Amino acid sequence: MASASIQVSLTAGAATEIGFVPSGVVIDYNGGAARDTITTASAATVEASAALNAFTAAGTNRVIMGGTITNQTTLASAMPYTTTFDIDVIYQ
Repeated sequence: MASASIQVSLTAGAATEIGFVPSGVVIDYNGGAARDTITTASAATVEASAALNAFTAAGTNRVIMGGTITNQTTLASAMPYTTTFDIDVIYQ
């Protein structure tokens, strides 16, 4: 919904081979297009886009993710390794 208040939070998954601590930004359209930091320690409360713009459709937001990867064990080449994290979005 356009101009809706949205809370976005991150939760890191359990790491066995690769640890991943997610962090990033979520675009806040409350009075502009500010980038609010989002980490596993702090959620971001933002406002959804009120109208179609160059980045998103009305009622949507953009999340840009990155993070820190830490090897939990010696990794072998040509082997697949996975880790998980959750992005939780609550429309208020």
